[in-house]
Amino acid sequence: MLEMAFEPIDCAREGIFETPVASFQPSVHSLWMNNFGILPYMRAEFYLPAGVGFGISNFGNELYKENQFVVGYAHNIKMLRIGASVQGMKMYVDDFTQNLYIGIGAAINAKFTSSVSCNFTIQNFNSIEEIPQTNTYEILLSPTNELKTSIQLYTVGNFSNEVRFMNEIKISNALSIALGVKNNPDSFTGGIKLNYKNFNVSYYARTHSELGLSHILGLDMSLKKGG
Repeated sequence: MLEMAFEPIDCAREGIFETPVASFQPSVHSLWMNNFGILPYMRAEFYLPAGVGFGISNFGNELYKENQFVVGYAHNIKMLRIGASVQGMKMYVDDFTQNLYIGIGAAINAKFTSSVSCNFTIQNFNSIEEIPQTNTYEILLSPTNELKTSIQLYTVGNFSNEVRFMNEIKISNALSIALGVKNNPDSFTGGIKLNYKNFNVSYYARTHSELGLSHILGLDMSLKKGG
């Protein structure tokens, strides 16, 4: 999977929270994001060798907060990778605890060649009254070893559609850069990723047409021998 995405949290990594067919190589991932300077977001993800991944996240401030967990599984069948996940979300408004909402997701990744694949992900299809159903249609292109491109259509219930375009460019074994745009609302994302052995550190900035700038920091560690 291309490790770049926008919604649903406008972050710069695509992981188990976005799709259950995220790469489940043994690894640990953490992310911190400051949404528009006012809404912090933190999450951690853990991936096991057997195709199992899980994560926890915290979003919001003292007025509104979301706690979320997710457990997923993915399995390879020839050219296909099929996955499913269960997410739980608890919301707090002015310290008043809302109900726990459970969402079920499913996804399929089809790899046609070494440079062309596509993904389809559906989230929360069981609880559209409480949490809107989201669909992501994605084409992944890797025309060279140095360039990865993601083209996505992201839909949220009957509310909105977004088109996203993201490039990851490998400058060297130690450095990659990312550039992307999306609409509804218009947004631009740019950042860098530094790699050293089994570790990489990333920083991304994301604009918003009305709410200003967000900053995203990530730290990833591969547990697989050789990185």
